[in-house]
Amino acid sequence: MAVRELLKHKFVGVTKDDVCSQINEYIEQLEGMHQGVKIHEVTFSKNTEKIEAVLEYYLAD
Repeated sequence: MAVRELLKHKFVGVTKDDVCSQINEYIEQLEGMHQGVKIHEVTFSKNTEKIEAVLEYYLAD
């Protein structure tokens, strides 16, 4: 199983639960297309009225 470079994906939502749901759905999609997904880090921040999260991860094939 080869691990690729560190990838990032940004999520934006109204609540932290909303953002977490988006992240879970995204990871499920990735798992359907790749042998493995290794989460490196998730960073949350509040920007005005929105919650933002950046998911950093590796894919393995």
